[in-house]
Amino acid sequence: MRCSKPTAGSAASTSSERRKDPSGFRAKLRRAEEHREAFDELFGDYLARAPYSITVDYDEQTGWHSLRWHVDQEPPLEDLALIFGDILGNLRTSLDYLVWQLVLAGGGTPSRTTAFPVARSRRFWREQSEEMLQGVAPEWVAKIKSVQPYHVKDRPELHPLAILDHVNNLNKHRFLPVAVLTPERFSYLVNVADVAENEVFESRDLVERPIVHGGELARVRCESRRPLEFKVAESPRFRISFKDGLGHDWQAFELVQWVRETVAEFEPAFL
Repeated sequence: MRCSKPTAGSAASTSSERRKDPSGFRAKLRRAEEHREAFDELFGDYLARAPYSITVDYDEQTGWHSLRWHVDQEPPLEDLALIFGDILGNLRTSLDYLVWQLVLAGGGTPSRTTAFPVARSRRFWREQSEEMLQGVAPEWVAKIKSVQPYHVKDRPELHPLAILDHVNNLNKHRFLPVAVLTPERFSYLVNVADVAENEVFESRDLVERPIVHGGELARVRCESRRPLEFKVAESPRFRISFKDGLGHDWQAFELVQWVRETVAEFEPAFL
């Protein structure tokens, strides 16, 4: 039986596959940034059309003035959710690409289990990290260990890495849960020219409620329960939230920033 020698081309190809190349995880991170910019642009264009206004209803019996949303146009939730899913996917993948290149940088060969671990407990780190980080130099294993969620004693699931992993897994298996829009803040002025000097005011802030047509965001009344004049002094700042079951506020730019800063700590491995 004759055995043929590997050609020079195949040998070069094998050598190339084993050569470290950080361009992949850098490209993924850059792509996540581009999607974040697209997300912000789409959301900004929507808000620029002034899709919301605030009206004031007065109840003569109770004296309450209810500030309510008037919705002229709903946000493009599906498009925003799709772009947001692309942000998550690229961020999570950039971390796995990073570990793959760290193995190559150490002279090893990556395997099917090579990945960036997300350990919410010490037990998971002990059970999974050795297999997932096989071939990574000890100094970089220590660095990966230092950014794991389990170091947060109170609710490690709210660590940025844990949030990224959790929500990205949701997005891989089903459409990202329905988004809701809420105001970050708003302010208003009350004309007190016709009110007694020592008049006592009572107010209730309902700003955390999702924005829906006719939904109440605040209520105000004075002790005399007379009608008041209002002026919204500042356009509200809005944010998109996703129903992820975490019960914690976070935004896309926070995850992008965390991954970008974390990846930067490994750049010396590729100098």
